Amino acid sequence: MLSDDELKRYRELLNAQNDSTYFKKEIGANLKNARANTPLTQEDVAEIFDCDPRKIRRYENGEVHVFINTAY
Repeated sequence: MLSDDELKRYRELLNAQNDSTYFKKEIGANLKNARANTPLTQEDVAEIFDCDPRKIRRYENGEVHVFINTAY
C-alpha cells in the first residue's frame, strides 16, 4: 500500500506528463515502461488513479484510449 505522500508524488509526476496527446498503444506502452522502472504494480497505479486494476491492464495493453480528464 502506498503512503499518502507517495500517492501525491506519483500523481504529480503523472499529471506533469499529461500535456501531450498520445495514441492508445503509445501511452499504454509508456505507462507500462514507466511502471517497470518503479516498484509500482498495476494495483498501485490503479490506486493512484482511483480505478479498477483491470483498467490499468487495458491501458497498458493498448486496448482502450486513455482520457486524461477521466484518468485523474
